[in-house]
Amino acid sequence: MYKMAELNVALLQNLAASYFAIGQFETAEKVATQVLMINPKHFKALYRRALCLFELNRLEEAYQCIKDAYSIDGSVG
Repeated sequence: MYKMAELNVALLQNLAASYFAIGQFETAEKVATQVLMINPKHFKALYRRALCLFELNRLEEAYQCIKDAYSIDGSVG
């Protein structure tokens, strides 16, 4: 079961990155949120979700995602 969750996270992360790359920020944000439902402390998903929220001008939510990511890995930035 653990391997399946790991695979789902990897696939969803790639999907979110792809949607972000083509400017589908709303869809990318929803997919990144799915990753966070599986693993709430997934740094890349928090970061990617923050980028999407920023692009969608949802700045307070983006800031919260960045704060959450920083609490996981404060060495970044």
